[in-house]
Amino acid sequence: KKYFEKIPASKNYKKEEFYTNKDLISHHTTLYRDVQQPTAVVAFTIPGANTKNEHLMNVVDLILSEGKGSRLYRKLVDEKQLVTSLSGFTLLLFEHGIMFIAYNPKKVEDIPLINKMIQEEIDSIVKNGLTDIEYERALKQARMAYYSLLESIETQAREIGKAYLATGDENFAFHFLDKPKEEVEKQIKELLAAYFKPSFMHTGIILPLSPQDKEEWAKMQKESDEYDVKFLAVRQRNTPIEPPLYAKKIKPKEATFFEFPKASSFSLSNGIKVFYYNNQSTPIISLILSLKARSYYDSQTLPGLYNFLTGVMQEGTKNYSAAELA
Repeated sequence: KKYFEKIPASKNYKKEEFYTNKDLISHHTTLYRDVQQPTAVVAFTIPGANTKNEHLMNVVDLILSEGKGSRLYRKLVDEKQLVTSLSGFTLLLFEHGIMFIAYNPKKVEDIPLINKMIQEEIDSIVKNGLTDIEYERALKQARMAYYSLLESIETQAREIGKAYLATGDENFAFHFLDKPKEEVEKQIKELLAAYFKPSFMHTGIILPLSPQDKEEWAKMQKESDEYDVKFLAVRQRNTPIEPPLYAKKIKPKEATFFEFPKASSFSLSNGIKVFYYNNQSTPIISLILSLKARSYYDSQTLPGLYNFLTGVMQEGTKNYSAAELA
C-alpha cells in the first residue's frame, strides 16, 4: 500500500490480443556453422500458459525428453544408440508456447529416422497413455521443483504474479499438482493429439561447415563485424550518465543479527560423519554426499579425470542403469 497505492490506475487499459495465423505448416531450416558436431531439433507450437497447461507440459517434458529416464533418451541414446545426447524443454509464453526436443545424432543421415521415432513415441502416448511408473517419476520430479519453490520468497512472488496475469488464478501455481492421474493423462493425450501431429513438426539442423564454405563463412563474419562497428559509431553517447538520485537518500545501518541454522551430527559405523538439519517449512529431503575428490585434485598427467569419472557414473554402474539413477 505504501509504495503502490498512490500509482493511478489506467481506466482505459485493455489487455491486448495478438493474432496468430493458424495453418497446417511444417518448417525446416538447415544452418551451417563452425561447429564440430551436428545438432538437430524438432519443435511443436502449443497453446500458452493462459490455457492452464503449464503442469501438463511439465509432465510431458519429463516423460518424453527430459532426463535419462525419459522415453526418448532411453530409446534413442540407450537402446538404438542413434544419438549421443538428447534433451527437451518448453518455452511457455502467455498465449503461445514451443516445445523443443534437441539431440546430437551420431550420423546425419539418421536424422529422418530419429524424427520418425520421436513422432512414434508421441503417437504411442496418445494411443496407449502413460505407464504408472513413468507418471509417478514425472510427478515426483515436478513436486520436487514445486517444493523448491517454497524455499524462495522471491520465486513464489514471481509465480503468483505470472499465474494471475496468465490465468486470472493467483493460486494456480500451488495447486496444479492436485489433479488425479486419470484427468492429467486425458488432458495430455488431448494436447498431444491436437498439437503434436507430423504436419505440425518443425525441424532444424546445425551442420559443420565444409572446407569449401569456411572461407565464405569467415568473409561473411568479417562483413557482419564491420557493420556492427559502423552501426554503433553513429550512436555514440555525448552526454554524461544521469547522476544517482535514490542511492544518495539511502542511510547505511548496522546489519541486523541473523542466526544461521545449526546442524546436528552423528557418525555411521563405517566412519562417515553425517550433518543434518530439519527445515519444517518444506516437505523435501536433500542429500549431499561430499567426498574428498574434486577437479583440483587431478594430477598433471591425468587432467579432467574427476569430471570424466562423475560423468561416467551417471551413465550407469554394474548394479544400476542410467535410467534408475536418473
